Amino acid sequence: MLRTGSATFDGTITMRHHLLFATVAAVAGASSASANLLGDPGFEATALSGQQLATYYAGQSFGGAWTVAGGQVTVVPTTYTEGSGPPIVFNAHGGNNWLDLTGLGNAGPTDGIYQDIATTAGRRYDLSFYVGNADTDGNEATFYADPSTVNLSINGGAYTPFINADITENRDNWKFFATSFIASGPSTRIAFFNGTPLTDDANGVDDVSLTGGIPEPASWVLLVTGFGAVGLIGRRRQRTVAA
Repeated sequence: MLRTGSATFDGTITMRHHLLFATVAAVAGASSASANLLGDPGFEATALSGQQLATYYAGQSFGGAWTVAGGQVTVVPTTYTEGSGPPIVFNAHGGNNWLDLTGLGNAGPTDGIYQDIATTAGRRYDLSFYVGNADTDGNEATFYADPSTVNLSINGGAYTPFINADITENRDNWKFFATSFIASGPSTRIAFFNGTPLTDDANGVDDVSLTGGIPEPASWVLLVTGFGAVGLIGRRRQRTVAA
């Protein structure tokens, strides 16, 4: 026993509590890893309806989170339509809006957006998103004939293409993609660029999700060991009291 004034401290109990608190903190950290780390992930911060569009140009920020890396991009509401015989409906994957990486006129691979996220070096992060491909057999068919290609860049690295060649006639078809990376520092830039041919005027991105900060396997071993140590200390204390 350790005594300070009138207070009495049991060293065994103190150690047990330390281990318990550390273990709970680790579990809480793992739970928070499931939260989306991106701001405005579905491009819903821009209020649009009907035939309204919102176009942003290189250097501009929008949605309180994204910055246009180059060229131009356009936020499109799910109510927007073009053409006739029949018209094409540019529906979002989820919510009201989606982002067109070709902007108001496909300028090529310079069209893009990015967001800088606080990360922990050495930890894994999971990124997922939907790529939208527009197709129609109406009078706008020649403008929406190619597959949609979204180029992903992590921290200015090489492009990784994600291609959606699927079609839903006269609508946007949305295809899910997922990947992961290990953070190399305290900040990571997530960037999406247009990879769709100049002959096509739509390249959609929607419902982007970034989760992570997941500890590496060694950290999980430490976590499990912490639980075991808490239990062992508890059993030893019970035996001591019984004696």
